Formats: sequence, C-alpha cells, structure tokens
Amino acid sequence: CRIVPLPAALLGASRRSRPSALRLLPALPFLLPPVIIRLYRLIREEEISLVHTNGIKAHLLAVIPAFLAGRPLIWHFRDLPGRGGLGRTFRILARFFPERIIANSTAVKDELGGLDRTEVVYNGVEISRPRTEAEISRARKDLGLGPGEIAIGTVGHFAPLKGYEELLRAAVRVIAKVPSARFLITGEAVYPAYRDYRRRLENQAAGLGLKKKVIFTGAREDQSEILDVLDIFVLPSRSEGFGRANLEAMAAGLPVISTTVGGIPEVVIDGETGILVPPRQPAVLAEAIITLAEDGRRRKKLGAAGRRRAELFTIGKMADGVTAIYRGILSER
Repeated sequence: CRIVPLPAALLGASRRSRPSALRLLPALPFLLPPVIIRLYRLIREEEISLVHTNGIKAHLLAVIPAFLAGRPLIWHFRDLPGRGGLGRTFRILARFFPERIIANSTAVKDELGGLDRTEVVYNGVEISRPRTEAEISRARKDLGLGPGEIAIGTVGHFAPLKGYEELLRAAVRVIAKVPSARFLITGEAVYPAYRDYRRRLENQAAGLGLKKKVIFTGAREDQSEILDVLDIFVLPSRSEGFGRANLEAMAAGLPVISTTVGGIPEVVIDGETGILVPPRQPAVLAEAIITLAEDGRRRKKLGAAGRRRAELFTIGKMADGVTAIYRGILSER
C-alpha cells in the first residue's frame, strides 16, 4: 500500500461549500501538478495494470496520470454528479477518458449521461445474525431507552443533504401523536465543511423542545448495535446516489422510511420493504413515521421483507460485479 497525500487545502475543499472551493481556484495550478506527477510515477513504478478511482476528487486527479501512462481508467461513481458545472464537466470527461464507469445505481448512470461504457454494480452489505432479545435489551438500556419507547433513528455521516433538519421538524409532530416515540441520530461530520453541523442540529432540537426526546449518539464503532435497538429506520435524504444506510437497516430487519430521490427507490420498495416520501416535506415524513409507530404488525412485515431483499445486495455480489469488469478490460488489452 502506497499513499499519495493531497494538500490540506485540497482535502478540505468540498463541492457543496462554494466559498472555499472558489477561494481554492487560483491555487490549483500550484497544488495539482505535484499530485498528478506522483500518481503518474506510482502507476509506472508499480506497473499498475488499471486505475480504479472512487470519489469526486480522485476521478478528476486520475484522468491525466492514467492517460499519460496508457492505463485503463475506471471511475466508480457512488454520488449523483449534479446538474451544475461540476456535473457537466464529468459528463464531458466521461465520453473520452474512463474506459469504464461503475455506477452504484441506475439513477447515477442516467445522470452521468447513460453511456454504454457505464455499468451498474450495486453496493453490497453484510447480512449479520440477529441479536438476542437480551442483547437488544442491554443495548437499549445503555442508550437510555425505556422498555415501552418506540425507537426511531438514523445512521450516517452528518451533512445537510441527509435531511436531518426535516427529521427533527417531523419529530415534533410524531411525538405529539405518539408520546412514546424517541429519536436516535447516530454519526458525525466526515467532511470539514460540515464540522459544526452536529451543533446546529442539537441547537435545532433544543429550540423545538426535543432535548429529552432526541439522542445524539455520536460516531459509533458498532453501528449494527444501533440498528438492532431501533424499531423504525429513517433516512430523509435530499439527494442520494444509492442510500447504503437504508440497505444496512433492511439487512437488520428494520422497516425503512426514506425519500424518492436518486437510487433509493431501486433499493427500498415502497409499500413492500418500507415507505417512500418526497424530500424536504417534514409533515409527510411525520405521517409515515406515525403510521409505522402505531402499527407493530406492519413494522414486522416490512422489516422481514426488507431483510429478504437485502440478500440481493451482498458484498460478494458487488465484488463479483467489479472483478468481472476488471477481467473484461484486461482481456481486451
């Protein structure tokens, strides 16, 4: 394993933080060439047969060194590129440079232009064994959940696109109708641009009178334990290439409430493994949560169907899909 570090300024830049990205533009001619040269040398020295990138910055940085070294380039796209300038840039580059594009949903493939060189390989998850009732009871107690409370929660990195503000506004309506409801929000900010996002959410929860009804667990090593204590999983995303967290919740046997954006409807089947609602509509989100909070039998039915569906999205199937693309490329050279 060899690491090619990026300059701190480049690491901190985000496509969703326009001021910082704009301030970085004048410095790019000085920051990028050393990284590109190191990548080129690495490809040649290690006799790399193909280059597989994952992430917006990696896709862009690998174009020149892979081209100069004469190596096939694979973009593994797990995000919607967007309809703005960055999205247009990727759709143009996609026509010329990557030999293959792996999209983690049909929605991502379509937004990249639906090129023939793009293949859909869905993300995969592990299907773990269900915890015992005793283990779940201990975990709930450790989190401060009472025996009669309905645990509604979400797991993921903290960013506005996850729609957590809408979840908190929906929580006010849910608790008014279902006083036994308790909300868990698990995770932390991954990107520097959203370093203060948790504090903003905590302030919002306090302002809405939810301080005793919402638990911010922080980042957890064992996220599966959080899923096991939940009764309902909610991911109210405003944008999502795939929505892996939904799949992880389904693998844990949870009913899922999510939104009709990006690749989510390819994973969560509305009315069968969960409920899908429009994004940015907390009132509609609240109604969906209330519906499941008041119907334990339906929660179990959706959860069981979700676990069966999750078995179609295993890590093994994802690995097989990627290696088949590798073999196809290398056999042509």
